Amino acid sequence: EIRETVDVSEMQKAKAVFVDQVVGSERLNITSSIGEAFPLHCAANGKAMLSTLSEADFNKRMGRKPLDKYTANTITNVDNLAAELEAAAKSNIAFDREEHMDGVSAVGTSLQEPSGKLYAISIPVPAVRFKQKEKHLIEALLKCRARILKEIGP
Repeated sequence: EIRETVDVSEMQKAKAVFVDQVVGSERLNITSSIGEAFPLHCAANGKAMLSTLSEADFNKRMGRKPLDKYTANTITNVDNLAAELEAAAKSNIAFDREEHMDGVSAVGTSLQEPSGKLYAISIPVPAVRFKQKEKHLIEALLKCRARILKEIGP
């Protein structure tokens, strides 16, 4: 439907670990290896999962020290990150705007299994295409999230 790569990751300690992926049909696409781990604070999948945590769980995983900087856009201040996560919690959508890797933007949403395990679905896109597709990607991702939540139940 969106022709972009779609990733599924799970939260493992302070990382988002990729557990599945469907590679998009666009000629230029973004892929990560299954098992690869990304930092939570600067990737859409990680931010989506962080946005669901209580303040105590967030502080336990992230601490209060400055966060590692990956690009000029990386949020390194924990309070600034927390403010962004509040918006993500309300919309069920988190963003990576070239924060983890230059040239790559992404949108993500989180899902929690009935057992409590946290997952995220994210769509990484070359930054040159992201702005024009952003609204469509968000709509498709939220529809997908709703379908999955309906399937797994309360």
